[in-house]
This record gives sequence, C-alpha cells and structure tokens, in this order.
Amino acid sequence: MRRQALANGTADREAAKFFPDEFLETEEFGWIPAGWNIHKMSDVADLTWGDTQVTKKSYTVEGYTAYSAKGPDGFLSYYDFDKVGIVLSAIGSNSGQSFLAHGKWSCIKNTIRLWAKDSDDTTFYLYHVVSAPSFWPLRGSAQPFISQSDARNCRCLFPEREITREFGSMVTDLYRKTWDNESQNVTLCKLRDTLLPKLITGELSIADAEQLSQSPTA
Repeated sequence: MRRQALANGTADREAAKFFPDEFLETEEFGWIPAGWNIHKMSDVADLTWGDTQVTKKSYTVEGYTAYSAKGPDGFLSYYDFDKVGIVLSAIGSNSGQSFLAHGKWSCIKNTIRLWAKDSDDTTFYLYHVVSAPSFWPLRGSAQPFISQSDARNCRCLFPEREITREFGSMVTDLYRKTWDNESQNVTLCKLRDTLLPKLITGELSIADAEQLSQSPTA
C-alpha cells in the first residue's frame, strides 16, 4: 500500500479539516483518503429482505407508506419501521434502484431494506454510496435480481465516524425540507381533488373555495 501526500491548495478550510492530507493506494479502490476503510456491507449495515409475505394486494387506500420494488407506491394499515432507512429494489426491471425511506414505513416482497448500524447520520451517507444502480451486482437476465448474500458482500468505502456524522447533519435539513414539501404537495392535491368538482358543478363559489383552502382543517 503506497502513500501519497496531497499538494497544498486553497480548499475550504471547514471542509478540508475532515479530510486527511494524504492518500493510500489500494488494489480494490485505487487511491483512497488515509484513514478511510473498505468494508463489506454486512459490516456497516443492518440488511435483510423486505416482508416476503406481503404483496401489493395488501395495500390500503390510506395509511403508512409502503415500498415495493417500484418505490413508495402504496399504503398499509400498519408500519414496520419508524426511522431513516434505505429500500432496495431487488427483483425485476427496477433492480438496483434505491429509495430513502423516513418516518413510519414498511417494505414488501421483492425488496431489501437496510440502514447503517451506526446511526441515521451514517444512513444518509450510506444512501449516497449505494444509490447508483451499478453499485449492486445483478443476477439473471430475463428477470434481474439481487441476492441477499451478494448485497451483504458488496464492498464500500467508509470514512471516519466524524465525517459521516458531519455529512448527516449537513444533509438532514435538506432532506427534511424536501419531505415537508412532498407532504404539502399531497395535501394540496387532496384539496384540489375535493374542491374542483364542487366548483365545476357550482356547489361552491370561488370565494367559498378560497376560504376553505385557507382553513387549517381543510
């Protein structure tokens, strides 16, 4: 393993303090920052199948978000997890696609769920590591799939804990804002679908609709 010092530059000091001033050469990943380590996925992540007993036939009209191999495409009357996690499409044409789950959620047949053993902060970092479909090894041709053992044996590069903690704290607010916007969009769509037919039929006036849309209980 060879070492190579980094040349002095004008990089942002706040960002630079989290990174070493030299690289190490590895056979597997080439040059990596000194102090970073290569791990098997099973070393850093809690990883297992989604609920193989549940299919989309169990979906309900409303409830808690459920993930299939196509992503968050339905609801269940219950939830299995209340945390930040990653849902991996493991069987079918979407195999390799990853989804960042949050809040109360479940994942059904044809998925693999995982999260960092460390903390939610590290799960955010882990999501960016695995989000490229090419990260995961696919088997099969007519029906692509990712085996659980292959997923657990995938190798990934992890920095020191301080870096994943800092990264998590930086991106959490961004994700929270995104999730809040998505929630507001759902509420607005429901309000539109409720009010528009009544406006068309004359059951409601525009003034009435505006008043309802501004009501906190609308």
